[in-house]
Amino acid sequence: MSDQPQPTPSTNVTTDQIMDFLVENMATKAELNELSEEVKDIRATMVTKDDLGKHRSEMIDFIDKRLLDLKTDLVVIVKGEDQKLTALIELMKKKELLTPHEAQGILQMNPLSHAV
Repeated sequence: MSDQPQPTPSTNVTTDQIMDFLVENMATKAELNELSEEVKDIRATMVTKDDLGKHRSEMIDFIDKRLLDLKTDLVVIVKGEDQKLTALIELMKKKELLTPHEAQGILQMNPLSHAV
């Protein structure tokens, strides 16, 4: 900034003062071009609402697929355990450790019905 006093609205501004102000505060064409390139770079990497919506949908689809996989895994595990239980009940019935009525009552229970 120049050492000259700043003009007030009631004083006259000289051409030298105007030129000093412009030299100190004016942006060059190169600086504006550089700034323009920086803005382009920022816009190129910026996430839009559409991008967020697309990624949100992809995440929900991924979670849905994972939950379906987990549900399938659980069904397979429960069926396997159910087969073991059925085999054990039949064995106990053969050895007369359970009556046919008791065996039928156990087999009619829903899997995981006692879970909290």
